[in-house]
Amino acid sequence: MIEKGNVSFLFDPKSVAVIGATNRPGAWGNLIFRGLVSYNYPGKLYPINNNDKNILGISAYSSLGEVPGEVEVVFIAIPAEKLMDAMNDCAKKGVKGIVIITSGFGEAEGNEGKKQEEEIALLGKRYGIRILGPNVSGIYNLHSNYLASPAQPNQLIRSKMTFITQGGYAVENLITQAYSKGIGLGKFVHTGNEADLQCTDFLEYVGKDPETEVILMYVECLNDPGKFLDIAREITKKKPIIIYKGGRTRDGARAAASHTGAMAGSSEIYNGLFEQAGCIQAPSFESILELGYALRYYPALKGPRIGIITWGGSWGVMLTDLIGMKGLQVPELSIPLQSRLREIGLPYRASTKNPVDIGAAGISLGLNTWIAITEAIISDEEIDAVIVHGFGLFGRESNGSDLAEEFRDVQEAEEKFLRKGVELMRRYEKPFVIGCLMSHLESLTIRNMNQDGIPSYTHLEEMSDLLSVLFGYNRKIRQGEKGG
Repeated sequence: MIEKGNVSFLFDPKSVAVIGATNRPGAWGNLIFRGLVSYNYPGKLYPINNNDKNILGISAYSSLGEVPGEVEVVFIAIPAEKLMDAMNDCAKKGVKGIVIITSGFGEAEGNEGKKQEEEIALLGKRYGIRILGPNVSGIYNLHSNYLASPAQPNQLIRSKMTFITQGGYAVENLITQAYSKGIGLGKFVHTGNEADLQCTDFLEYVGKDPETEVILMYVECLNDPGKFLDIAREITKKKPIIIYKGGRTRDGARAAASHTGAMAGSSEIYNGLFEQAGCIQAPSFESILELGYALRYYPALKGPRIGIITWGGSWGVMLTDLIGMKGLQVPELSIPLQSRLREIGLPYRASTKNPVDIGAAGISLGLNTWIAITEAIISDEEIDAVIVHGFGLFGRESNGSDLAEEFRDVQEAEEKFLRKGVELMRRYEKPFVIGCLMSHLESLTIRNMNQDGIPSYTHLEEMSDLLSVLFGYNRKIRQGEKGG
């Protein structure tokens, strides 16, 4: 029997069997087994299929009992009516953990599914087996080449972020989208209906995990809020937890019940719980991965004063509004600093107050002037971070071949400028945030920088949300240091 709180073996098993492994593309037994094979899982791997003798080039067994030696973790991807027989086979084999991919239990209509989940939990308790699921999409640990998930191996980037989620497909899609921005996870676990193991069990594990520096969570329901509070409160003293709560409205709670069987609960209660625990609530689900990456990438935002440099006045106005609505400031630059910007070469038709709007003069000012303007602002003692918006405009074809020579030169200058901004960020230890309406699909500059892990943002709200989170997190750290 394994220690009750131990889930580490689920992230790094020495041997894995997949009941329901198949050569049939699209089937869950194929997706899970293919992930393990394609990511070069280093442990012993056993496909279980009573019809096919070979699954993806590996000899199969007709039953778990035929597998020679020990099996540590078993994935079950077969119809619900056959599940209990498979679990009994696992008990006879003496496995440590079972991951139930199969759905159709507590999330289904009627009480029968809930009763089956209770039977699942009782069997696990009787034999000392930890159970993940049912109704999960997988688990992975890229640090150990362990991919038991339908995620595409060529769209994964290993990092020191871990995602614990009660929903599967939405997060899988988010991870795929983040790949193009140079963002990924090191570990991922979908807890599904949580008949046995809860998301809080995994939170406790990753809180002590040296390979995890940032924890991301999607939660619909916490079965033991008190336990979550005790665990999260200790973790957030050392590493951030960014969380998005689903099922906030009455209709959302109903949807959660039909998704994972969760009783979502009061939004106000959860807000208070997360605040007490020191968690950061993501303003949107889509932002959670980028916010996690930002907390590792950017220096601390030590104050609320933001400098803005744009190639268009309307961007500056809207950014100023959004930043102010988040409780931050866009202060007018000091007279000496404004004079310095004129000396550097900012023309009189361009605003120097903040936002600094270089407008149509932007291209003609040139690389060295862009850099000098940015350094003058980011180095100022009355500014805590800088946003630049509107660069990355040129290079709409990925190879730049359709650009006239003079625009190709501008594209190269833009990229040099933005990379220099990153250098200035490190030197002055203040965030340098890049905004551009063009994504990696339209801008060669943005594509190149994203590939090197330098983030950019296409929506103004993303930047204001980012700065709000950075400032809020730094404030939590300062309060913690003072014993608050």
